[in-house]
Amino acid sequence: MCYNVLAMSKQPPKELQKSKQFEELVRIHLDAVYAFCLKYMRTQVDAEEAAQEAFVKAWKNFSRYDFSRDFKNWIFEIAKNTCLDMIKKKKALPFSTFEDADGSNFIAESFVSDEILPHEYAEQSLTQGTVRAAVSKLAPIYKKVLEMYYQRGLNFREIAEALDESLDTIKSRHRRAIISLRKIFDQE
Repeated sequence: MCYNVLAMSKQPPKELQKSKQFEELVRIHLDAVYAFCLKYMRTQVDAEEAAQEAFVKAWKNFSRYDFSRDFKNWIFEIAKNTCLDMIKKKKALPFSTFEDADGSNFIAESFVSDEILPHEYAEQSLTQGTVRAAVSKLAPIYKKVLEMYYQRGLNFREIAEALDESLDTIKSRHRRAIISLRKIFDQE
């Protein structure tokens, strides 16, 4: 059940007027602030939490709000700072003292052998042949992106710069190439 906290509180008339003002501002800007938080936080749950926290901070500081400023700019500044604070709090902690911030463990990695076992080599060569045959069936623009990403080891930004295309275009081509490959494998 959802309660209107502002309406339930017993406030003097001046405070009631401010709470109604704030309630109207929340109603106007809620969707935009949520969308803004979603871009920062990348999940609905985190974005909802960040937007709610931003409005709570705004409510607590509403008495200090300068009405000569645009409310939208003010609430978005609060939302941005709230998102950044939440992101900082969520950074992963290393699992052990041997791990760095990326999760790499230099001791465990020193024991790993790079040699491929015979059965792995046989499976890998069969798989590579199958994948190469499927990739050869793709359109040239998709082949180029896959080749640069998987064989040359370039990231999407580097591929976009090399091909003089937008980052979103390269990501889209990569996704479409993967979907096309799945369809080819399903047919075989």
